[in-house]
Amino acid sequence: MQTAQLNERNGHVVIVSIPRLGHVIPMLDLAKHLSTGCNVTFVVSQSILDKIKEMGLISHENTTDRLEFIGLLDSRNDESKTLKLDDDINRMNVSLTELLSTISVTSSSSSLLFTRPITRPVHMIISDIFNPVPLRIAHERHIRTQIFMPCNFENLSRYIKIFLGELVAPMSQLFVANFLEAFTFADGIICNSIAQLEKHAVDRYRQQSAIRSDLPVRFVAPLFPEIGNIQKNDTTIRVKQWLDAQWQKSNGSPSVIYIAFGSIVSLTREKIAEISHSVASHPYIWSLKNDLHKYLLPSTNDDVHLVLDWLPQRLVLSHSAVKLFISHGGWNSVLESMSAGKPMLILPMFGDQFLNGQRVNYEFGTGRVIQDTNSNGEMNQYLQELFDPFASFQEKARETQMIVQHAREHTSQEDLNEIVNMIRT
Repeated sequence: MQTAQLNERNGHVVIVSIPRLGHVIPMLDLAKHLSTGCNVTFVVSQSILDKIKEMGLISHENTTDRLEFIGLLDSRNDESKTLKLDDDINRMNVSLTELLSTISVTSSSSSLLFTRPITRPVHMIISDIFNPVPLRIAHERHIRTQIFMPCNFENLSRYIKIFLGELVAPMSQLFVANFLEAFTFADGIICNSIAQLEKHAVDRYRQQSAIRSDLPVRFVAPLFPEIGNIQKNDTTIRVKQWLDAQWQKSNGSPSVIYIAFGSIVSLTREKIAEISHSVASHPYIWSLKNDLHKYLLPSTNDDVHLVLDWLPQRLVLSHSAVKLFISHGGWNSVLESMSAGKPMLILPMFGDQFLNGQRVNYEFGTGRVIQDTNSNGEMNQYLQELFDPFASFQEKARETQMIVQHAREHTSQEDLNEIVNMIRT
């Protein structure tokens, strides 16, 4: 039997991400996992595809008969230049609606709105929780659907409270409307978290009545590959050599602080200077845009302070020299830190980062969250606590690391296998 015929028997899922790296990266990792057992088409703004190619997250090796990419030509600019996600979603949906209309159309089609049409029959569509349009179209065409939550499941309670008016948050009405519509058309939920960490959140979801409470929930984290699969380049080689040197200087004791605040968080010059002052006495490695380096303390020492425009986060966190991760608290970063067994100091900026910080601080016990983001004294105090050799943060981090590893090998892998089977049947 020909390869094409075999591929058709494997089923085909279309995965649609909104144009934000914090959403794109876990959905891309999901696509790679699912492509081991079925055909996957990954759809996102072309500008994002270009960006993740630059970051080394996709390559010619990833583009196979099983995993293909379609870019939406939605005239979207670089994500660092805009925070208007509502506008980005509306813009992408113009191209996306036309793209999804090509499903099952046998005649050749061309468009100025996407890089190519969808040519295979589609058996499932997975869409981000904040974009219901693909789910609505799939529902109308009798295609199975799944919501993807890039955040932890505890956020669902937060979204419901915002919808009910019980919680005031800087979230647009479009976000709330999209969230509700997504649940109307979904057949299930895929969550980028770990079942063992979300039992209470699932119970609360089942007991509420504001939205559908009967959807099956599958937890698939951690989706990112283990450290051995990271591609080598000039940056990764340099970073590893620097970390190796710090490990030797400290006589095999973790001492390095890793600092990173994600792709769209914009630190003020004052905050950069404050953080730089607080960590000056420690060796640190900082992912900071080149045009912001001028706000660092003049005393920054290249021997013990490495500051680069971009850093391979998983590689850094996995290194034995790293003691602590200072972060904005995005969920992907929290998962990667837990997987590496590293405590965190979280400086939340917006969205779910505040909730993530609370969970790290009070539920997981693997770090601290800064409550007053305008105070530098709190950071200094928590740095002392986190470097205290008698504190429990490191022990809790190791316990959480074991939970993550168990999920990777068992519960999350079982849910991933179940999703593949749904697509193939």
